[in-house]
Formats: sequence, C-alpha cells, structure tokens
Amino acid sequence: MKIYSLFEIVETAQKNSSYFREEFKNIQIKDYKNDLELLRSLPTTNHNKFWSSHRFFSNPLTTEEAHGILFKSGGSTGNPKFSYFTSEEWNTFCEIFGWGIEQGILAEQDRVANMFYAGDLYASFLFIKDSFQAVSKKFLQLPFGGILTAPVFKQQLNDFKLTVLCGVPTAIIQLINELNESSPECLKSIKKILYGGESMYPDQMDWLKSVIPDLKIASVGYASVDAGLLGYCSKDCEIDEHRCFDSSTIMEILDEDNNESIVESNKPGRLYVTNLTRKLMPIIRYPAGDRAVWIEPLGTKNRKFKILGRSEEAARVGTVTVDFEELRSLLQSILTDHQGFQFQMILSHIAKRDELELKISLLTPQDVDLLKKKLMTEFLLQKPSFTEAQKKGLVHPLKITFCDLQHFEKNERTGKLKRIVDRRKSL
Repeated sequence: MKIYSLFEIVETAQKNSSYFREEFKNIQIKDYKNDLELLRSLPTTNHNKFWSSHRFFSNPLTTEEAHGILFKSGGSTGNPKFSYFTSEEWNTFCEIFGWGIEQGILAEQDRVANMFYAGDLYASFLFIKDSFQAVSKKFLQLPFGGILTAPVFKQQLNDFKLTVLCGVPTAIIQLINELNESSPECLKSIKKILYGGESMYPDQMDWLKSVIPDLKIASVGYASVDAGLLGYCSKDCEIDEHRCFDSSTIMEILDEDNNESIVESNKPGRLYVTNLTRKLMPIIRYPAGDRAVWIEPLGTKNRKFKILGRSEEAARVGTVTVDFEELRSLLQSILTDHQGFQFQMILSHIAKRDELELKISLLTPQDVDLLKKKLMTEFLLQKPSFTEAQKKGLVHPLKITFCDLQHFEKNERTGKLKRIVDRRKSL
C-alpha cells in the first residue's frame, strides 16, 4: 500500500500530465512550506473541462502510459469517461476502503450477499468484492451480483441463511418487496443491509424495518470510481454521515458562491477531494459531486461530515447519473429555435423512488407538447440506463414541465438560478 504526500502528487501531475501542466503552470511547488499552503494555491478541478480533455490514447489526464485496470466512470452515454488505476493503486483503494468497512456494522460470522452490478467496465461489484477481501474480520462473502430474480434469491436465502444484503437500495427494496409478498418467511435470516451507489431515504428505511424487525441499515462506505476514496461509515454515523480517510485523502467543503474553504460546522458547501493514493490519473481538488456539511469541529480525527445531496455537476437519480452539461447539450439539439432557454433539474423522492423533473423556460413558448415529446424520446434514447431503471420500477418516469422563469428556484442570497434542486435532502 502506497500513500503519497500532496507535494509528490502535484509534482508528478505537473511534470507528466499535459492537462495538469497547463492547470498548474503558475504553481512553483518550492514556494510553499506545507500541504495546506500548497493546497490552497491550487485551482479546483473543473469537472467538464477535466473530462472533455480525456482521450483513450495519449491521455492528457494520465502521467504515464496507462496500465493496471480501467473502469467506466459516471454512467453516461455518448461521451464515456474512463478512470485508470495501476494495480497497486487499485489494491490500495480496496484495502483502505476495506478498513473503513471494518469500522461499521459488519461482524464476525456474517454471511454477506454482494448484490452490486458488474460488467461493461462497471466497478462497483469488483470494488466491493475486493474491498471485502481486505477486511480482517472472519465473515463469508457470497458474490451474487445484481441480476438476481426473486425466485433465485429466495433459494439463496434458504440455502445460505444470508445475514447481510449489500447493494443498491432500490434493487434491494424491489427484491424484498417481491419476496415479502410471496415468501416472507425466507427473509427471517436477514439482520443487516449495507447500501451504496445511492442514498437510502427515511421512508425506505421505515418500510424495510416494517418488513424485517430489528433490521440494521448502514452505508457500506462512500466512494466513486472517478474520485476514489471519499468516506467510511463508523458505528456512530447516522444517515448520510461518513468520516474522512485522513491518511489517504484531503477532503474540503468549499463555499458555493466564492469557492473559499469552509472550516466551521453546519455550513453547507460543495465537497472536493484530493486523493493521495493515485499518481497515474491524479485527482486533485476534484468535485465529489455532492453538497455536504462538517458536523464535528475542525481538528477532529477522521472528521465526520454529512452528505446533503448532489451538487451542480450531476444528479444521481436512483441508480442513474444524469450530467447537467450533457443534458444541456441534448436540450440545445432539440430547442434550436429557442435560444436563451433556461432549465433546472428537480430531484424528488416519492413512494420509495426517485423522480427527475426538468423545468424548462422558453423565451417564446410554442408547440410545447411537441417539444416535450421530442425531448422525452431523445432523453430516453441517449440514456438507456434510465429507461432500464424505469422498467424495473427503480425510478419514476421522467417529468418535463414548461413554465415561466419566475417559478424556478433561486439562491436566496445571490438570486442566482439553482441548476440542480435536490428536494430529497435537508439539514
């Protein structure tokens, strides 16, 4: 396992990555006395600029010819994003995340179903499988994957008396709902759920606990294939709370208006990460994609933070990621006669499922029914993962609303339009 200093990460990125060489052209590393001074001098990573620079060959984002392992990142279509890890970096990623899992509710002798998804360069199943193997507790992992049907899963529950289900909340809920209706007795062995990939909401937890009394529910941890390590869930973490991996990441919460670092507790901002384990594809002041607040004082070891919902880069709707700028490009291709349009993404959680609503304001509204039909068709065509999630009952159908700009939500302090409004979270 190898963890680098911030100076080593920045020096490697500046020397060997053409992207970071340009981004850090005004940075003289020797001028800074410590990590904090250097960190604050660095620009934050612009998510769209970063990924638009990506190339599969001669990649400006990498510091040497790619080797090790590659995963598709972001879940988007049409413009795939790929994240690279050396074999050592991947092992380190999983080893540290495995340590984080140990700090949570997983116990000796648990029998754990790994129900995450695999294939098509998707990381979650392999990541959780490898991370579980790094856990020192004596438990049994059963790597089923995410394609289990209720009849097959019933047999697995009966055969192995599984105690822990680990996977995406909506998929777990769907299976438990089907089994509860047909064979509720097979659910008796389940004691815990470890979830990841999306949030678990209070109504989902309440329903699960009504079906399985005394059920324990916790996050398996907080990570992404692009950003890497983000947080672990200790036994004292409440819903949406995680702790920093102090030794291997630098976590920042930055003010959404002026990008200044927030050090006090209970002040919302955007979460950024600097990864100290990756040199092949450096991750430096990179947006994690979520808003968050500190909930412990500055200086607390592995300081605890709470996730408040998605930030402006992308929206996570159930199991599907919808990138804001990619959605803008789609709208521009349809609304060619409506330059100056504005839109806003509204995320809601209704009846145990997420809903995405697109609010669109046109300067010259006309033929909105036809436009709505075209937009719906093109969105589902470009985002087959959303169609698949909808067919499985994991998300509500896309909702498109044309309205005046006055009905958009704005920042109360600045008057700026909010690009993404996440109504699923609150302080």
